[in-house]
Amino acid sequence: MLKSFKLLPSLLTATNSTKKTFSKRNLHLSIKRPKKEDRFTNLPVELLVCIYQRLGTKECTRQFSFVCRAFHDVAIQPTSKAAWIVHHFGRRFALYYALLSFPERCHSQWVKTLFHMGALVPRHLLQCLVQVYGKNIAMSDEVISSILEGSFFARQIQHLPFDGYVIILQEGYQKYPDLDLQTNDVAAFMSCVSSFNHDFFPAPIIEKSMQHGAAAMMLKLFSLNADTISSITLMPLFEFDPVVRANAWEAVLLVLFNEAFRPTSTNLKPDRERQLKRILESLATPYSADVKEQTIFCHIFSYFFTKYPAGYCHQRIMNKLLTMLRTYLSNQFPIDTALATIVNQRSGRSDIVESIDYFLKESPSL
Repeated sequence: MLKSFKLLPSLLTATNSTKKTFSKRNLHLSIKRPKKEDRFTNLPVELLVCIYQRLGTKECTRQFSFVCRAFHDVAIQPTSKAAWIVHHFGRRFALYYALLSFPERCHSQWVKTLFHMGALVPRHLLQCLVQVYGKNIAMSDEVISSILEGSFFARQIQHLPFDGYVIILQEGYQKYPDLDLQTNDVAAFMSCVSSFNHDFFPAPIIEKSMQHGAAAMMLKLFSLNADTISSITLMPLFEFDPVVRANAWEAVLLVLFNEAFRPTSTNLKPDRERQLKRILESLATPYSADVKEQTIFCHIFSYFFTKYPAGYCHQRIMNKLLTMLRTYLSNQFPIDTALATIVNQRSGRSDIVESIDYFLKESPSL
């Protein structure tokens, strides 16, 4: 007992020391350190939405959402996504982009948001939508085949929810109460494209009624001056529509194929060279769809010659055509690699494949 009383002072000293240490720790924790100023988080939401809708690419919008929570909250809002689509692709192609890129998400509320942000329902798009939606149309399961067959839009649009389809019809009929749904406006567009005042480009391109129909239409567009082409607002389509790009490649081949029959050098006539330059500039637009550019070119090249009888394009003409492809497409992708792919996969008619193979062996690239 006496021994315990002797230990008491030391215990009290230890307790007091612990209290002091604890109180110092509490004091340290109670002091609030000043937070670093976050200028981005404190920006008004309206300003963040304005920044978001002016981002240059789809990848930029994805990265935007990773910056901080405030940015993420803006990026996931349907109004922000709709504003970006309308600003980036224009009022005329905003709805078409949504229907082609993610039709399964185009429910009624989303479509209303898109219209609220200024998206339009072009006449031709409404005509095509009514003609193919819910219809039992024979189409290929492969994406690349549906592109070549002109059924890519019909393939995609079958995933559109019915309530979204109804909202588009309501909006369209309010704007075009007397619209003829049994035809399309391609002929009307081509008849007055040079008058500068037609307010739509016929997207989707589903016209296959004449040989090289869509490619010929593009050639007519690109024969106009550059100001006319920009007023038609054709360029946004090259970012997301593989059918437009496929028809542009067909137009390239059509220009070079016609020139290959001229009994002169491989230099193009000035007007043809301007045409080709504008098409290739359009094809240089960044493209984010699933089908690769070289794949589109290979299939279009193989498909192109099915419209001509065997023996129509003899070896001299083919050599001249492939030489011009090397000359004018060198900045697009390795053209010899694409041609070798056609040969290795035996893609296309046997006489064309053999002509390409002969050219690659006799005229190897430097």
